[in-house]
Amino acid sequence: MFQYAFTVDEDRRLEHLFWCRSQSFDWYKKYGDVFVFDTTYRVNAYDMPCGIFVGIDNHGKTILFGCAILRNETTYAFKWLMKTFVSIMKKAQKTIITDQDPWMTQAIATEMPTTKHSFCIWHITSKFSCWFAALLRNDYKSWCADFYQLYKMIVPEEFEYNWSLMVAKYKLEDNKHIQGLYNIRYFWAPTYLRNIFFGGMITTGRSESINAFIKKFVSSHTSLTDFVKQVDFGVEEISQGRTHTNMITALRVTSLKTKSPLEEQAFQVFTSFAFKKFQEEFTRGNQYSIIHAEGNGFILRYFEEGEKNIYPIESFGTEIQLHVVVKILNFGVYFVVIYCGYYSTKTVSRSHLCIYLYGGVVMHCKLLVPVKKR
Repeated sequence: MFQYAFTVDEDRRLEHLFWCRSQSFDWYKKYGDVFVFDTTYRVNAYDMPCGIFVGIDNHGKTILFGCAILRNETTYAFKWLMKTFVSIMKKAQKTIITDQDPWMTQAIATEMPTTKHSFCIWHITSKFSCWFAALLRNDYKSWCADFYQLYKMIVPEEFEYNWSLMVAKYKLEDNKHIQGLYNIRYFWAPTYLRNIFFGGMITTGRSESINAFIKKFVSSHTSLTDFVKQVDFGVEEISQGRTHTNMITALRVTSLKTKSPLEEQAFQVFTSFAFKKFQEEFTRGNQYSIIHAEGNGFILRYFEEGEKNIYPIESFGTEIQLHVVVKILNFGVYFVVIYCGYYSTKTVSRSHLCIYLYGGVVMHCKLLVPVKKR
């Protein structure tokens, strides 16, 4: 069912408009845990911002949840839009990813209090050349490399320490952009976002893909009427693409790397996209080993591409608790989220995905190993 809402001003002229086609509504019910909201583009004839709500499906393809036309980008406009979105779509998402607009941030905090709000790192890094290239000159590429290393850090204390070193190294203590980035670090730094579900949508590659997707609907020459038509064409194109992908998945040939019944079951249940993600983690399990240190202490060793990384196992009394959330949608898996202390990003949790991902939609698992209390 086509759904919409709008407001008019005192002169009965269109002020704000949101609409959602029936296919988009169904997609949101299935895959709406996380989405990107983008207002980068404008309808040229009226210079009105276009709001695009996009997510990804169980095949990893970009899909459209809804669209909006706003008179302006004020806190009032964004509050109306977010409240309307939740009302029409019947539920609030777990995570929303946007740019750093302060009025949007305020509106989301007010109208979506249970939703985690994150800033798109792609939008942030796209401004770096303008902010720092002329200032740092020959050191700009080196600074970018250092920032990327900071971005990959998973321990908050490590991030804070190395951030200070980076600022001092390039003498950026008084730079307003560096200060601004630090002030909003809880919105973009993965070390503070590891317990938040993103479905892989905060990667640079995914952001570029979404940006290219949005450009299909709107450009600097798009009129309001053309924009609405382009959205309709886009939804139909997505529907046809999903039908084709579902058919390919149903006809795919078995491609297992082990003889494990768990891998075989995953192949039967997951989409090709989700199975590939699972298989990568499953086969990576032999890159980990748990070594007894002394007493009741153990060390986790992780080997990758000739490098050896050693991590002490985080103590939770006498066990390590793994929280595994698996959402199965249309005979496929949207994404897997795992939490395990400091190491939910790329250490303990990865090696145990294959052990505990077995049946059920939501599981609470425990790795029972004795560890030394601190």
